[in-house]
Amino acid sequence: MSNLASNSTNVANQSAFYLNTKNTWLLPDGVVDLLSTEAVKQETLRYQLTRILISHGYEFISPPMIEYTESLLGYASEDVKLQTFKIIDQLTGRLMGVRADITPQIARIDARLHNNQDTSNPAKSISRYCYAGHVIYTMPKGLFGSRTPLQLGAEIFGTDSLASEVELLDVLFTLLDSTDVIARSHIDIGHVAIFQQLCQLAGVPTHLQEKLIELYANKALPELKLLTSKMSQFGELANDFYVLGEAGNDLQKLSERLSSQAKHDAIIAKALSDLTYLVSYLEEHWDANVSVDVTGLGYHYHTGVVFNVYVADESLPLIRGGRFSNHFHHEVDNTDAVRSGVGFSCELNRWQNHIQVHEQPFTVVPYSHVQTILHVPNHPDAPALKQAIDQLGYQTLTPIQAQILPNTLAGQDAIGQAQTGTGKTATFLLTIINELLNNPLNPEVDGDRFLGETRALVLAPTRELAQQIYQDCLELTKFTKLHTVCLLGGTDYDTQSKQLHQKFVDIIIATPGRLIDFCFQHHVYLDRLEILVLDEADRMLDMGFIPDIKRLIRMMPANTHRQTLLFSATFNQDVMNLAYRWLYQPIFVEIAPEQKTSQNIEQLFFTLMESDKLAALQQIIEKISPKKMIVFANRKDQVKRLYDKLNRQYKVVILSGDVIQAKREKYLAQFRQGDANILVATDVAGRGIHIDDVACVVNYTLPDSPDDYVHRIGRTGRAGNKGMSISFISENDGFNLPAIEQYLDESIKMQQWSNDTRFLED
Repeated sequence: MSNLASNSTNVANQSAFYLNTKNTWLLPDGVVDLLSTEAVKQETLRYQLTRILISHGYEFISPPMIEYTESLLGYASEDVKLQTFKIIDQLTGRLMGVRADITPQIARIDARLHNNQDTSNPAKSISRYCYAGHVIYTMPKGLFGSRTPLQLGAEIFGTDSLASEVELLDVLFTLLDSTDVIARSHIDIGHVAIFQQLCQLAGVPTHLQEKLIELYANKALPELKLLTSKMSQFGELANDFYVLGEAGNDLQKLSERLSSQAKHDAIIAKALSDLTYLVSYLEEHWDANVSVDVTGLGYHYHTGVVFNVYVADESLPLIRGGRFSNHFHHEVDNTDAVRSGVGFSCELNRWQNHIQVHEQPFTVVPYSHVQTILHVPNHPDAPALKQAIDQLGYQTLTPIQAQILPNTLAGQDAIGQAQTGTGKTATFLLTIINELLNNPLNPEVDGDRFLGETRALVLAPTRELAQQIYQDCLELTKFTKLHTVCLLGGTDYDTQSKQLHQKFVDIIIATPGRLIDFCFQHHVYLDRLEILVLDEADRMLDMGFIPDIKRLIRMMPANTHRQTLLFSATFNQDVMNLAYRWLYQPIFVEIAPEQKTSQNIEQLFFTLMESDKLAALQQIIEKISPKKMIVFANRKDQVKRLYDKLNRQYKVVILSGDVIQAKREKYLAQFRQGDANILVATDVAGRGIHIDDVACVVNYTLPDSPDDYVHRIGRTGRAGNKGMSISFISENDGFNLPAIEQYLDESIKMQQWSNDTRFLED
């Protein structure tokens, strides 16, 4: 094949609609693009810290980005209100706010939940929350501050015990320690109640309190001394306000110099005692660098212990936190009071500047070592499993298998991020088979077993993927006595039911909808499930299967009493929320390919009018006469029209959501065997279909998702073969191209399609 045209020629040939999408926007001050390295670092940090918080019993919640201002700002301070963007809801005409702080949202959620609960048992009313999400500021904080930081925090509600401060600080220092910044950090700790109680005892008016707070913040001791010298109306307490500023960093000195009235006040005495204990605790248990400042008064809602964590030489605190009391009410609805509690928050975009993210090394492990990994040497079926592995010709473990298998075979939950073709199917199947063979059920211990009561379950988003997993499972278990059943929609219900009742089922591979049908008909029981696998979790989310999966999980043992494995090609916040909810203290393994697309695939892009696509496709078919070709379109109606047009001249089969399962399997068999050489399909064929000799993939319409583009063209260039992908770009789908280009992190070169295009003949 000839090389593509030069850069200048390609630029000249680019259509106007594409050119107009490039470099036509500017970002506001304080708003930046987070590109590859830093984006990965931030996401890695977010996941690592939230996982630690969840493992410590903090419930992960994700409030919305926008709310009506009455709700969003009801618990917010004045500075947060000034930092909040306001917009008009086009549906209702009401004023909405874009959050500038997540903490008030957490307070709202807890207040509403608490008011609907029985709190007769105080211990059970304690709630722990954590969160991570973006906030938006009207003005950046600092000269180079971000207006769109990623905020992470944790809160404990429902207790005013000092033990909650100790717990939260323990968790906080665990986070610092996990990122290796603890040695370069120090904590500044104070207690708001000392100043507040002095003001209460003396009856200091609000305007004078604000003046004192300003002087404390600026460390303006001369001005503070002058002001307090004029406060003789407050008696001996007047000098205490100067003592706070002058001796507030030395607890012993402060206790000695306070007036007799202040020393003997119960609230002030307890505050000093609490501070002394916390300083001693942090120094002893964490070897922390601790300083004291009782004039560090935190936010307006803080009422007790406050703290700031600084890292390296930064002047602004990396982490802020403190105690708040239950006297603070919502401005609109006073029935929803914020419960007493303690919390902290930070900006991860600043934290990530102090850490390094190390890439996982590429590991190759001979499959001969599987005998030492699979813990079944004494089981009678062990040789049978080894025989299946040898027959399949496995020689080495893939990177994801090498990193995950030692953990999953030990029974640990795991999250795997890897693209199609990385060996993740074998990863979870080997884990399942190992567990079932190594731990056979004993009726004397485990009780009676019922037909349809499966030990392992694999859920897949599409019938094709489920069928592929089923075939792989049969290959690995064919020399064992394990019984596997595949439950798919579009196939005969009675036939599948008979398979369930032939004998005890060990492994079920299913799509969510059909499995729910069998569960509700009492043909399948999940109450003693041992292993759950969720494959292509991102795809399940996109296809709307999550409510079905939630219903199924409610039928299963708790995540602490089953092993759960989750695999996904991509991980966004929604997928991670699912992982946090359904898995128990999982390990995370990410295998990122050096390139998102195989070097064996030549990618070609042609601009043309929508009306010219069919003729161009027919010309391609005639010129290259492919042994096997897949033509992708976005919609079922597009696929149907293409099939009707091409079927008049070529051997064509069709695959879409409208095709019943029996015909899907028939058509795929015809395509694999070469009885048909063209497959016209929606993205239902983009995942889970492994056919090694596909010579060419044509994107008749560009997919809406860049990830789908990668999966589509990944159907060719497999098993070391060369492949070619051809993408049509018209006025109807060209707007998808910049996203694909950004996702691939490479410049896409385009050619103008013409009837005399000769590259196919070279």
